[in-house]
Amino acid sequence: MKVLSLTLIPILFAVSGCSIINMASGPGSYYRHYAPDNGKRSIDGSIQDELRKAPPGGYLTKPYSRSLWDRYWNDVLSGYLNEERHPQYRGPSGDQFAAYIIRERQAAGLPPIRLTPENRKRMRAAGIPLGG
Repeated sequence: MKVLSLTLIPILFAVSGCSIINMASGPGSYYRHYAPDNGKRSIDGSIQDELRKAPPGGYLTKPYSRSLWDRYWNDVLSGYLNEERHPQYRGPSGDQFAAYIIRERQAAGLPPIRLTPENRKRMRAAGIPLGG
């Protein structure tokens, strides 16, 4: 009986795949390994959407509009500039992501974001060049 149960262990492990490994990695694994890449991927995808003149995420039922994109980017920037990081997060700071947004949009030839006064103040305080 013991031999049978020992032979089932590798089979069960193979069938369960990565789920066992993911459970063993702990609750902070996403913040340590995936959050920074997902943040960058999200920013890059939004820039591509804006270049295609698609509406921003959260406004998909509305037509393309500069003011919607300004509102979208102000919301994103506000999130990064006011972020409270998870203790296990390893990656760029919110200020670095905000600077990345400005830099990459400018490199793509997009117009400067019409920043809210609050975002403009925070970005200046952080030393982030506003572009344009």
